[in-house]
Amino acid sequence: MLYDLSSISDEEIKGTVILKATLLALKYLTTPEPGKHLERIFNLFKGLGESNTPLQYLETLLRYIGSATDKIDEEDIKKAIKQIGKGADIMPTLAEKWIEQGRMEGMILDAQEMVIEVLIERFGPLKPELSVKIRGMANRDVLKNLLKLAIRVDSIQEFEEKLKQLEL
Repeated sequence: MLYDLSSISDEEIKGTVILKATLLALKYLTTPEPGKHLERIFNLFKGLGESNTPLQYLETLLRYIGSATDKIDEEDIKKAIKQIGKGADIMPTLAEKWIEQGRMEGMILDAQEMVIEVLIERFGPLKPELSVKIRGMANRDVLKNLLKLAIRVDSIQEFEEKLKQLEL
């Protein structure tokens, strides 16, 4: 069953805080400027009090927003949270954590690709299993060391041998 929320005013959307926030997110995330509606949606969470529950719901909503649209960026989220004002002290912490997590994931993906690119540039196409192994690594320090190793070794075989030693 499909229900078009775009024709319903925000005031007509009834239910619990969580239901209303979810329906408003669904309504506005497909609009040309969904970031303009974040403040109204985030404001609903203030009514849930100071337990972990609002944080969990807000985190779930932020994760959904992050995966459902590319029209909302870090600045939209920060602006909406700042405009909520007092009583929302926990929200900036959560949003900053979410944003930092996204940055870290992006940096790890970048590091994985840099290792692979250096190896390809130096030694030609890689075995698929080696690329998969590198892309499966999520520790930034390990990836940093692999990048240095990729630059220093004389052959792809030497890289693979040293990689096996690191895994032990």
